[in-house]
Amino acid sequence: MNRHVGTAALEDWSEWEKPVFQAFWLMRIVFTVAPIVFGLDRFAHALVDWNRCLAPEFVGLCPEPPIS
Repeated sequence: MNRHVGTAALEDWSEWEKPVFQAFWLMRIVFTVAPIVFGLDRFAHALVDWNRCLAPEFVGLCPEPPIS
């Protein structure tokens, strides 16, 4: 047999046709990428105006200003 180690999962594409498998990968990608994107947006201010997002009651509790 001429088989490479680690390619067994890629040989069976029938798994990708299953809705459960697709949902698993969709959620895995979204829940990995979304926190990274929103974390970077904290400094880029592209998606959310973070000055208005933080409740005024909590601004006094923060050791730093809301925007660094």
